[in-house]
Order: sequence, then structure tokens, then C-alpha cells
Amino acid sequence: MYYAGCRRFCIDIAHGHSQTVLDAIKKIKEVRRRKKIPIFVGGTGLYFKALTEGLVSIPNIPIKYRKNIRDLQKKLGQKKFYQKLIKLDPNSKEKINSTDTQRSIRAYEVKQYTKKSLHDWFKNTKSYFEKEDFYKIYMDYPREELIQRIGKRTEQMIKIGAINEVKRFVKLKVRKDKSVNKAIGIHEIKEYLEKRNDMSEVIEKISIKTRQYAKRQSTWARGNMMSWLKLPPQDLKKFLKKIK
Repeated sequence: MYYAGCRRFCIDIAHGHSQTVLDAIKKIKEVRRRKKIPIFVGGTGLYFKALTEGLVSIPNIPIKYRKNIRDLQKKLGQKKFYQKLIKLDPNSKEKINSTDTQRSIRAYEVKQYTKKSLHDWFKNTKSYFEKEDFYKIYMDYPREELIQRIGKRTEQMIKIGAINEVKRFVKLKVRKDKSVNKAIGIHEIKEYLEKRNDMSEVIEKISIKTRQYAKRQSTWARGNMMSWLKLPPQDLKKFLKKIK
């Protein structure tokens, strides 16, 4: 028996890709051999989806081929590249946001290389597990409480060293087109280091962006996690006692 979305005996798969999911499956087997219950905790539901519904078996695309697609996107700009993607793979229009650079590039390279839509590859995905192997729990915080928690979390991030972490990140000189640059807090703290805003503005901007992200997660959950048990945080311990 496995649990997704609780907060004890945790294994974090929030940075998952295919290898990480395979590592997670290996860890499940290890935990079960010790007669324990694996519990996975996350933020992004897509990683739970990969674990519970399986990985897409898309053939490896040569690095040189992928680089050519990235160069094309950079040359055209996202707006024109997206229009080109829609002509190549009409399925992407309903699945991918026009401003989502990474997913647009991925959909384009898969369709161009395999002659099959990325979304068709997803349809043929199989899981390592049965549906009944999982208890899927969605921690449903009331909005006002969530806003308060986000504010406190942002302040805590600053206290425990977010400023120094961004300083170290800046020294790495990561290319601007890398997705890590979009991580919430990096741009805001950079502005602070450049003396373009004060600490109160940093905290406010990071909190606002985090609330917006949380809202998008909630929207995604409503459409993709309808079968999950929505559980108020105060009821978690009671629920775990029932299913032991």
C-alpha cells in the first residue's frame, strides 16, 4: 500500500524525471522489504502522475537534433515558434500554453523526430502499479490559511539564507535561457542585491508570485486530481489511524 500527498516517511520526488521515477520505484521496493509504508510528498502533481500512471517511452532524440530545435525557437521567438508548432502538431494547441517555451520545444522535437505527437505518446503510457496500490491525498488548505503560510514561508526563506544562496547562484553565470532562472525568488532577490528594491518589497513580490503559483496548482488539481481525497490538514492524523 502506498500513499501520495502525506507528510511522514517522506521521499521527495519534486525534481523528478524518468531516472528519478525509476529511483522512486526502487525505493518503494526497498521500503516494503523493511515492512514499512512508502509515503511520497510533493508539490507538483505531474510527478505523482508519472509515478502512478507510468513513464512515456519516447525514443531518445539525438542531442544535435534537439539543439537545432532550440536554436530555431531562439531565432523565431516563442510567438512564431508556437505558431509553427501548432501547424506541425495541432494537438498541442489544446495542451500547451503559447508562452510555455520548454514544453513547446519538447512537443516540436518529438513530433518532428518521431512523426508522432507527444500527446499520442502519453496516451500509450502504462504504469508499474495498479490504481488500487495508492491512497492519493490532496492537502486542501483554506485560502486564507494558505496565504498566511506562504507569507511566513517567504520570511523564513530570507532568514535561513536565501540572499546568500542567490549570490552564489549569480556567480555561476547560468545562461539566461535556462529554466532555473525562473525559480520564484531569484529575480526578486537579484533586484534587492542591485539595490533596486528593499527587503519588504522582496518579501511582498515573492509572496505574491508564490500565491499565484499555488493558485495554478489548485487549478491543475481540480482538473487532474478529481479522484484524490481532499483532506483538511487537521484531519490527516485521524485519517492515517483509520488506514493503518
